[in-house]
Amino acid sequence: MKIKNFKINKDCFFRLHEKYGSNIIHGIITFVVIFMFITIITYIRPPIGDDVMHQFIYGITIYLDDPSIISNYDGKGVGEQITSVKEALITTGIIYKCWTGRLLGLFIVSLMSVFGDVIVALISGLIITGIILCASVLAYGSIRKALENPVAAIIFFFSAYYFNGGIRWSIMWVMISMYSLSLLLSLSYLIIFKKCYRLPELSLKKIILFNFFGVLTGITHEVYAISLCFLILTICIAEKVFYKTRIKKILFCNIGLVVGTAICVFSPGNFARMMQSHDASIFNPWFSKLYRAIVVHVWSLAGDYPYIMSIVLFTLLFYFIYKLVYVRKFIKLAEMIKQHSKLFLCLCSIYLMLFISFLLWSLVSYTSIWGMPFFNIYFLIPIFSTLAIIKDYIPKNNYLSFAVKTIIPKISVIVFVFFLIFANMNWITSNYLTDLEWKKRIRYANDINLEEIYVPKFEEKYSNRFNHDNNNNVPDEFNSEYYKKYYKTRIIPQ
Repeated sequence: MKIKNFKINKDCFFRLHEKYGSNIIHGIITFVVIFMFITIITYIRPPIGDDVMHQFIYGITIYLDDPSIISNYDGKGVGEQITSVKEALITTGIIYKCWTGRLLGLFIVSLMSVFGDVIVALISGLIITGIILCASVLAYGSIRKALENPVAAIIFFFSAYYFNGGIRWSIMWVMISMYSLSLLLSLSYLIIFKKCYRLPELSLKKIILFNFFGVLTGITHEVYAISLCFLILTICIAEKVFYKTRIKKILFCNIGLVVGTAICVFSPGNFARMMQSHDASIFNPWFSKLYRAIVVHVWSLAGDYPYIMSIVLFTLLFYFIYKLVYVRKFIKLAEMIKQHSKLFLCLCSIYLMLFISFLLWSLVSYTSIWGMPFFNIYFLIPIFSTLAIIKDYIPKNNYLSFAVKTIIPKISVIVFVFFLIFANMNWITSNYLTDLEWKKRIRYANDINLEEIYVPKFEEKYSNRFNHDNNNNVPDEFNSEYYKKYYKTRIIPQ
């Protein structure tokens, strides 16, 4: 009798938790913390290098072997600083002809002077938070389920951004505009695509809007766009071959993506760039570039702290294998795959897409390191998506499932929040105070037209990958023309 009562109370307990114990609040906290963290660190970090260079109409000439190829240049240096949307469009057109076809990113990065520090930081926070959210939605199928699984969001963030070896560059405004925005659009496009091909009918309005969004996605980055086109094509072919699905309308919906990709890939600048000494990709052996692309991306999973991320990833992999073995008590794996065959085909296509991206990075510029967040995010999506499928086959009234769904997310979110605070509080405070003093002295120099101004150095003990290893402390860093014109004075750290 006691055993029976125990079962009744146990079932009642699980039902009550199912109704009232949602993890949504923990998911919201996780995404808010990610947004605040990225916003703060991008705000307190002075713009450097390409961020500043792109704020001038002829800023790209710094990278050109022969700046005279730009019509109407005539040795104008970096030109005037961009202060309007019209001037941003002009410099975007110039760069499209002589350097790259990433139109949307080029246009947005040129608006840093127009937006100002606060808006740039807020946009950066929104883009990276949006990436983590979209990745979670792709893995779990809806925003609600994404919020109910904050552990996935935390691992996405740690892998793609926090512990990523390329974070010192990835949070630059130019990289957020060209690479993170491209990744966000790629993930968003896949979410919309999944919804569209499930619908029995698509209105003309939806088709037009989807194609317009496809153009925007295509003109952001050639590697991301071609990889996405390959993924969409693979899914459509699989649908046609294995399920005899009529895919004409779905293919028609993706014309915008193809057009946008073509505009990006076949820009005159892409071909001109390959001949520039700065990249010189066309002269490097293809196999060595492919090897570099693969090594860089695989290395990025471990990042700057290989021990920490190795523990996280191996724990995730162990849990993934354990779940595959455990679920066999309730259903055969073959039967589970058959029931979700379309989804599993899509997930397999993602890994095929990642391989294609390696090949693409070996054909474009040497900077395969910029593709690391793209690789990390898409590498993890199929794993979390498979775990979500397995969870539906395991009875919910057992203590392991209860712990995974409730206790672990709560503990993970608490540890995540306290880790970000205590691991970063000192350097963020120090950088903020130094950056505040910089802005104060620069304003003073501008008010009285000083040609140069001494500013305090950022504390060396807080040099890290988030503040680009305090590259702003280099004495001659701000001695170039574009820095002087951007700050309207020469900055001398001391």
